[in-house]
Amino acid sequence: MNIFIASLLSAVLLMPVNQAPAQDSLRIVVIKGEDAVNIIQQKTAVAPVIEVRDRNNLPVPGVAVTFTIGGPGASFGGLSTLTVTTNAAGQAAAAGLTPTVAGAVQINATALVQGQALTATITQTNVLTAAQAASAAGATGGATGGSTGATSGAAGAAGGGGGLSATTIGIVGAAVAGGAVAATQLAGAVGTRELAGNITYEMTLTFGACVRIERYTGLLALEFDSLDAEQLNARATIQDGRVDVLNANAACVNGPQTGQSNPFGMNPTTATGPKSNITFTSTETIGANTTTFNFVGTMSGETINGTLKHGLRIDNGALGITTGAATVTVTLTPH
Repeated sequence: MNIFIASLLSAVLLMPVNQAPAQDSLRIVVIKGEDAVNIIQQKTAVAPVIEVRDRNNLPVPGVAVTFTIGGPGASFGGLSTLTVTTNAAGQAAAAGLTPTVAGAVQINATALVQGQALTATITQTNVLTAAQAASAAGATGGATGGSTGATSGAAGAAGGGGGLSATTIGIVGAAVAGGAVAATQLAGAVGTRELAGNITYEMTLTFGACVRIERYTGLLALEFDSLDAEQLNARATIQDGRVDVLNANAACVNGPQTGQSNPFGMNPTTATGPKSNITFTSTETIGANTTTFNFVGTMSGETINGTLKHGLRIDNGALGITTGAATVTVTLTPH
């Protein structure tokens, strides 16, 4: 018996004690955004990016992930929740995050996959100024949103989340498929010079007998890393975007009514090209709804004269499907 016990103890002591447990469950992994530092003054934030993985540690595409902000510290274009579908790499980015109150911000990402509820928490910090952001980044190693030297990672959309009009389809969202992560990563470049100009245009949307006229206003901004390079690169955003319903006739019973207002915007994207042809395209899809922004401009000195085209395709349920389009000329100057 003593020999048996000694052998058993010897076998136990020889077992590996530091072996990592196998990943045998679905889970959400935070890719970007944890410990980020966001600047309220510049209305910019680091967009959280998560990845859904299966039991074999492989990405899971096509999963609806809901990002929820706890408390008043930030919003997605005025909303506290945002649902994004994971792309082919199993990733979803919560674009459109805007800081509002200084202090800690907690963002929960949740999803239901194969009957299993998944959750992850991303914690960020909001500060008022770029100087405070630089100090906080040095202390925590976090990434700051905005145009400071401490910027690292992906910046969120400024002044609005998602490009679809909230008054049009009742949601403010981000892109799905590969564009969601790509647009967020492209927005991470540090800018040194911002050229911006006001935009105002109207769009008429017809759903059968329902006719609604909307007015869009905002600030189109291009933040360049340099104005001297042959091939220019800039972070393009729509800031302080707002859509107002100017008129909705009596047949528009299932949608926004005359006088209603909501924020709108687009995912940050990259504008590129020589000074003679600076362009960007942003396409966002949520279910059957799609919005596009196309810009073409020419730079002279520190002024860009260009044209912005905004297109919508909207499925408004019982009222049917409609498309809308508007084109506006815009002049961008140092801002």
